[in-house]
Amino acid sequence: MRIATSLVAFGVAVGVAAALGACGKIDNKDAEKKIKEWASSNIGPVSKVKCPEAKMKAGNSFECKVTFEGGGDYALKVDQKDDKGNVEWSWVVQPIGAEKAAEMIKEDLVKNVPDVTVDCGKGVVTLPPEGIRCKAAGDGEQVTFLFKLEGENLTWTPVE
Repeated sequence: MRIATSLVAFGVAVGVAAALGACGKIDNKDAEKKIKEWASSNIGPVSKVKCPEAKMKAGNSFECKVTFEGGGDYALKVDQKDDKGNVEWSWVVQPIGAEKAAEMIKEDLVKNVPDVTVDCGKGVVTLPPEGIRCKAAGDGEQVTFLFKLEGENLTWTPVE
């Protein structure tokens, strides 16, 4: 069973540091731009990000709304680390791009099965605690993987 030999864990970006300050307040347009780039790269295409105006003050938090082209609005909590505009952000509820999940699994499996295909569905979905099921096929085999978040790691394991 060459296709089911992998169990891989990758860190998921739940906290990113960025500097977003200008004139005593958070530059919400800059925040929206940086969050859009980050979320598009890690989850899937983003159509819009909306962040409120916020004063720059260590310990302050606010939420931005991220709208994905592939489905749904998700809240991103932004925590201010200092009064200079340095922030970290994390998802309130973890979304996952089904196509990105399939790419991650395929990148791992293609080492052993060059013609492997992986299907985890389409669009952006909330990643439930029990995970999502993805189907991999190649070399005459078909295996279902459970793709889920364990702590800060994304993992996939074959299921029977």
